[in-house]
Amino acid sequence: MKTPRTNCLCLLLLILLAQACRKPVLPEQVPVQTHDAERPVGRAARELLSDSIYTSLTLEVQYMTGYAPDSAALGNLRSFLFRHVHKPAGIRTVITEIPPAKDTLNSLEEVAAIEKQYRTRYSKEGDAVVYLLYTNGVFIEPEMLGYAYRSNSAVVFGKNLHENSNTRRRPARTDLETKVLQHELGHLMGLVNVGTPLQSEHKDAAHGKHCSNRRCLMYYLIDTEESPTFLLQKPLPRLCAACRRDLRANGGK
Repeated sequence: MKTPRTNCLCLLLLILLAQACRKPVLPEQVPVQTHDAERPVGRAARELLSDSIYTSLTLEVQYMTGYAPDSAALGNLRSFLFRHVHKPAGIRTVITEIPPAKDTLNSLEEVAAIEKQYRTRYSKEGDAVVYLLYTNGVFIEPEMLGYAYRSNSAVVFGKNLHENSNTRRRPARTDLETKVLQHELGHLMGLVNVGTPLQSEHKDAAHGKHCSNRRCLMYYLIDTEESPTFLLQKPLPRLCAACRRDLRANGGK
C-alpha cells in the first residue's frame, strides 16, 4: 500500500511526462497580405523608413522588353535608400523581364493591373518589398515620367524616359532615371506630408505632395533640359534639409 506522499510524487511524475511528450504548439503561419500593397501612397512610409517592423528591403524591378532599367540608376537608388532608411539587414534588387504591353498609352488602372498579373513579392517576415515597373509606354498625361501610385509601388514610363534622355540638350539616361526613381521613392517614404508629417512648412500647396524648394528632389518638376556644355552640367537634385528632417522624425536616418 502506497502512502499519500508516494501517490502525490507519482502523479507529479505523470504530469511532467505528459508535458514532455506533448508536441509544441507552433505559431500559426500568417499568409502574405497582398492587400497591404494596395494601400494609398504614404501609408507604408514608417515601415520603409524604420526597422521596427522590417529590417531589410527588396526592390522588385520588372521591365517590359526593350526598356530595361539603367544599372547605374538603380545603384544610385540603393545609395539614396541607404542614406535615408534604417534597413540593417540590407537592401537587395531583384530584376525580371516581362512581356511588352500592346497598349502603350497607360492609365494608373492599367498599371495596377500589370502589377497584379506579374508581381511576385510582398512584404513579410522582416522584409519590406517595393515594386518598380518599367513600361514600354507613356502615361495619359504625356509629360509624366514616373508615378508613385500605391503604398509601395511606383511606375517608370519607359518610352517617355527614353525620349527625354541621351539626346542633344537632354540629360544622360542614368541621370534622368536616377532623378525619377529617387523622386518616386521619396513619395513612398511619405514626402511631402503624405504619411510623413511636416516638421516645418515647406509643402507646395499648388502642386500637392511636393516641396516648395525649387532645388529639392521633391520639387514638382523634374528638369529634362541639360546644360549646353559639359563644364556646366547640372548636378543631380537632393532632398532639402526640410524633407530630411521630416524623414528623420518619422523613423528615417
